[in-house]
Amino acid sequence: MKLNFLLAAGVLILLFALGCVNSAPQDAQQDILPTSANQTTNAGSGDNTKIAGKVGLTPFEGSFAPCTIQPFIGEKAAFSDEGVAYRFSYPIGWAWEIFLEQVSVYPTENQLPSISIGTDSLPGGVETTLENYDAYRINKRLKEDSGILELDETCSTAIFGATAHQIIYTDIPDAELVDEPDMHIKTLEIWAEKGGKIYLVSATARAKDFDGIIPGFNLIVSSLELN
Repeated sequence: MKLNFLLAAGVLILLFALGCVNSAPQDAQQDILPTSANQTTNAGSGDNTKIAGKVGLTPFEGSFAPCTIQPFIGEKAAFSDEGVAYRFSYPIGWAWEIFLEQVSVYPTENQLPSISIGTDSLPGGVETTLENYDAYRINKRLKEDSGILELDETCSTAIFGATAHQIIYTDIPDAELVDEPDMHIKTLEIWAEKGGKIYLVSATARAKDFDGIIPGFNLIVSSLELN
């Protein structure tokens, strides 16, 4: 009888111990779930500084004054393709090609200078807004990943009727070219958010050829329309 009592007591103690062990992960999970729910709520709150900070993005603190547009003068041709979500005009005599959903337009056979039109995206968990893409494109992709430390110009314009931000920056492709500014690569980029997508247009040329491509770039940007 005494032996049975001891066995029963031992079983009860074992069951109690197992119950405590199993309850620990559930308690921990209950502590985690509210944090995850708060992150989802904050991501849709429109607080771009907090959203960018959560994924390691530093908000861009610069300003975007209105752009000065250099108009295109000359004959133009129309681009439209069923496999691409947009259409535009470009200088007649220029060539273009499509790779996936990106269109490249260029005035010379060597494809530099060139203009590209396409879409881009933000890292997972970041709300697709113009301000968040500013932080991602400028501070993460250009300054951190590519080592571009200085912007030559920042300004604001429009694409598809939506506010767009434009930047110009200079890259030195080779350390031996530091003292040869005409060989530096200049890039103009403009982006806008429309319908939950980021549309990105960029023009790239050697510094000595850069001014000559700007009118064609402005023609493309000013004529961009969604299909």
